[in-house]
Amino acid sequence: MKSLCWSLVLLTLWSCSNEDAIIGDRYFADGQYQKAIDAYTEYVKLNPTSVKSIYNRGRAYEELGQYDKAFQDWSKVIELDKKNTNALLSLSTHYYRNERYDQAAYQAGLAIEINPQLADAHFWRGRALHQQGIFQDALNAYNSAISLNDNNGEFYLYRGAIYIQFKNSSKACSDFRLASNLEVADARDAIGKYCR
Repeated sequence: MKSLCWSLVLLTLWSCSNEDAIIGDRYFADGQYQKAIDAYTEYVKLNPTSVKSIYNRGRAYEELGQYDKAFQDWSKVIELDKKNTNALLSLSTHYYRNERYDQAAYQAGLAIEINPQLADAHFWRGRALHQQGIFQDALNAYNSAISLNDNNGEFYLYRGAIYIQFKNSSKACSDFRLASNLEVADARDAIGKYCR
């Protein structure tokens, strides 16, 4: 009887804590990021190894511009799951935002090693290499991203920028037009500046 009561208590606690994670997801989807953080935090108190909730809390922190807290959560996710490509990509964008392009490229590269089919990983690696002036490798990364997802206009925009570095305005303008057709606002400016 005692063990049955204890089991019911544990089940109730698990149900309540699981509800916190679901509520956190709802708040996040509604753009109520602070409430999402609060719900995820309650869940993580009872489930300190919940990779999903820790990662999602980091995303909510990111949406609020609390980048250091987001970084802490994503780093924690990697401690728990070294192959978590979402966290690796989030770390890559974090490092990129902080102009630590070598680390941004490295984190994106780790994600690619785990799953070579991640177009965004190739893209962020390309962006980081681009910033470092490693143009041929950046071009290769953008090409890989586009081969995996040819419907992302930013991929074409940045590949076009690489073609400008190579003084190939024909290919650059073709990419800028593709980016514009995919409704990337900056592409129109690039067309106006480089494509006569």
